[in-house]
Amino acid sequence: MKISSIIKDRNLYNKIFPYNHLDFQTINPINNKFIKKFDYDNENDIKDKIAASHNTFLTWKNTPIEERLSKMKNLINNLEKHKPSLASLITLEMVINKILNTIINILKLNF
Repeated sequence: MKISSIIKDRNLYNKIFPYNHLDFQTINPINNKFIKKFDYDNENDIKDKIAASHNTFLTWKNTPIEERLSKMKNLINNLEKHKPSLASLITLEMVINKILNTIINILKLNF
């Protein structure tokens, strides 16, 4: 059952879900601002991604250890390079999760 069939009042529905539902959108729950839009994958896209993942695994498992270590060091360097922005994103997600859990617990106690 779709939520749109449960909420009959279109104005209320649009207030609760103010963005397009044909794609996946991230919204900052603190200020309700749009962050980014993602299109849903169709079945063929998903099959292609699974096949690409499998092919990558087959290549990776036969890659010499020295090359794998080099790639892992490159990953570590990139994570270090972007540490401040990654830390900010992780912190925001943790704060939001804590706020949502607190609200849920309050609602459980009161209802």
